[in-house]
Amino acid sequence: MAASDSSFIHWRFAAQGLFDLKQALKKQGIQLLVLHAEFIEFFERLLEYVDVKIVYSHCETGNQVSFNRDKHVAAYLKMKAVIWKEYQRDGVVRRLKSRKAWPANWYQTMHNSLFASASLKFSELRLPVPFLNAFEIPDFPIDDKARFQPGGRQNGLKYLNSFLQERVVGYVKHISKPAESRRSCSRLSPYLAWGMLSMREVYQAVERQKKLQPERRFQLKFFQERLRWHCHFIQKFETECRMEFHNLNPVFNQVRTQTNERILEAWKAGATGFPLVDACMRCLKATGYINFRMRAMLVSFITHNCWQPWQAIAPYLAQLFLDYEPGIHYPQIQMQAGSSGTHIIRTYDVVKQSYKQDPMGNFIRLWVEELKDLPLAFVHEPWKLSREDRMKSIPSYPEPVVDLKQSRQFAQQELWGLKKTKQAKEYNQYLLNLLTNQGS
Repeated sequence: MAASDSSFIHWRFAAQGLFDLKQALKKQGIQLLVLHAEFIEFFERLLEYVDVKIVYSHCETGNQVSFNRDKHVAAYLKMKAVIWKEYQRDGVVRRLKSRKAWPANWYQTMHNSLFASASLKFSELRLPVPFLNAFEIPDFPIDDKARFQPGGRQNGLKYLNSFLQERVVGYVKHISKPAESRRSCSRLSPYLAWGMLSMREVYQAVERQKKLQPERRFQLKFFQERLRWHCHFIQKFETECRMEFHNLNPVFNQVRTQTNERILEAWKAGATGFPLVDACMRCLKATGYINFRMRAMLVSFITHNCWQPWQAIAPYLAQLFLDYEPGIHYPQIQMQAGSSGTHIIRTYDVVKQSYKQDPMGNFIRLWVEELKDLPLAFVHEPWKLSREDRMKSIPSYPEPVVDLKQSRQFAQQELWGLKKTKQAKEYNQYLLNLLTNQGS
């Protein structure tokens, strides 16, 4: 919880999910204890009251912090002669030997039964109140003005059902648009990231809906492909988890080695002088969500146009994404920053994206209040106003932090120049072989 990629909104969402589960189990006569502690400290105390033989959990592909925790837990449980059983999650396989059969196996996993064949049997466990009080969870107050999705399985199911039955109609058409995608995209990613919905149940719900709504088959199949991509990137991170900190292709270590705090702070504040960039950042900070295209644009702008290292922005974005999933976050950050080496280098033209994805400027006006009264002719490019008009109409909105054309040309020249070197090509081939054929 103290990690650099962790934030209050993540743990509030998780707490909401746990208490939703607690209420659901209570109706079945089962009491769920929700506790907050370092595992080994808690377990040592627990052993004073209970003879534990086995511990169950899902298999997590997390960040370095969680990986180190798991290694310590594994060593500790082995010392205590306690079995630790981890269940595979979402079709991502630990210690995968080859990726060749992974796509076919993923589809097979998605069609497997949702439930274990054997029913769980619970026995009563009594623990003293002082023990339980020692591990109370922190308070996660809800802000009445908060515009974040609420946690909990029941809320996840509502989003799933409304997407499949109504909202999917605009999914493909609006997937890249910052305003319309807020409704037309599934918005299931936080519930998948935090385990409130399972990938299999979502996939199978889509399969059923394809039979009920054959006229929506294209949109539904398009969505299912994105579900597979979700696991594809996590599996890639499972193989090469060093990408949390290091350029996937080391040839890019020689560029973007310095940070400019002024530019970084302007980007974080949504005050770069580029309206769509600023609108996306402000929306993300207020709601925990923007769509994939706008996420890619934010990363491209700060790493290409502003020439900042992706390591300087990855933890900050992770804190803002309510659906933060390390296995998706770091591969995507590197892909958009152009440092993976194996993907095409995309340098988004933020003005072109602005005109294309928000043609009437409605999203910009909603989130960048300084520009709400600007005519359409200037809302995408306010720097085209005369100095006199600018001071009259938008005195508090900043000038652009970089020259868009020059910075884009510079980034393309530098990154493509490195990508074409013999060293980069050789390492790219090594990476492709590793990520395609082997696991770790």
